[in-house]
Amino acid sequence: MTDRHTFARIARRLEVAALGDDWSTLAAADRELAAVLQGVAARRDLSAADRDALLALRKAHDGALARCVEASERIAERLSELGAGRDGWMAYAYDLELSGSHS
Repeated sequence: MTDRHTFARIARRLEVAALGDDWSTLAAADRELAAVLQGVAARRDLSAADRDALLALRKAHDGALARCVEASERIAERLSELGAGRDGWMAYAYDLELSGSHS
């Protein structure tokens, strides 16, 4: 398989995983990318087509990273919301415990 095909395959994996919020597949694709790039960095003999495919891969990776950042921000916001209501939940649980109602 040529570099350009490998780059295109990884780019597609990154895009599909990021759009599907499939974080384990995204992490695996990122690890594969890191391994591939180590080999490419040592060679420096990429053709113009391979360089174009590498640029497309970089854009796919940047998009996946942006998707990760967005998801992280959503999670942080949700955790903050949950934390804000914690005192109320604790009071409710304590009241249930005191009243002996555990249903």
